[in-house]
Amino acid sequence: MTIVLPAQADKTGQAVRTQLLRNGTFQDITPPANVSYAQYIPETRHNIPDVFRTFLNQSGLVYSSGRYSNGQLFDWVVAFGYPIGDAYWIRTNIAGVSQWSLVQPFERRILTYTPSNPAGYQVEMGNVGQHYYGWRYSK
Repeated sequence: MTIVLPAQADKTGQAVRTQLLRNGTFQDITPPANVSYAQYIPETRHNIPDVFRTFLNQSGLVYSSGRYSNGQLFDWVVAFGYPIGDAYWIRTNIAGVSQWSLVQPFERRILTYTPSNPAGYQVEMGNVGQHYYGWRYSK
């Protein structure tokens, strides 16, 4: 089954309250964690939640031009691409246990936020899809 995630209006400041069900439909829920949309991306008409925006804009010690300095760890648009859908809550099995996870697809990666994971491991990324494959291996 192919699910097409519809373009959205700017939801900056609103809670992420939509669950994507296995059959491709959506329903409003009481969210399992306090997550709000933090940025609207007009290029693809999708919103990025605060937990993913924080992850995408991480800064720290970087090495460039032969020296170390503090700066942004990566250019997220280059590394991830733009979001191709809003973020949706899903129920999924993680280590054999049904848990809530927030999922958002980007052009070259997918981000997940699992509030029950330990701090530092709540946001995870995966390399998925034809967009990633073409970007990574077609040079």
